[in-house]
Amino acid sequence: GISSDLLRGYPLYLDVTICRIGNAFLVAGSYPLVMVPCRDESIFLVGFLTIRLFGIDITDPTTKRGNITYYVALITVLVTTYGVALAGLDMGTILNIVGSISTCNISFTIPSIFYWVYYKDDGLTFMRLLCIP
Repeated sequence: GISSDLLRGYPLYLDVTICRIGNAFLVAGSYPLVMVPCRDESIFLVGFLTIRLFGIDITDPTTKRGNITYYVALITVLVTTYGVALAGLDMGTILNIVGSISTCNISFTIPSIFYWVYYKDDGLTFMRLLCIP
């Protein structure tokens, strides 16, 4: 089996240690790339709900409300991710959860979307509804 500690799962050789250092830089560099869409979608969700429920837009970045919403979403996402990191959860469990969610999208959803886009000129046919070429 694979160890839950990704870096300790490899032997102690020089080339593997160089790869470990590269992996650490990869994780450090990819954190902002993952958190920006998470923050933006959190702001979108809050804005969508406030418009639907109260009829006001609190996501406009040119207003004071928009700036407050931005920073609250930013701090909430950061505190949540750091809290999960500091909780000391088993990395194997986290990878199992992420893998079970993303595998469904890669296996079922994305190919269906590609099929629908590729065969859009066929119109709305029974075979296209069943995703049969």
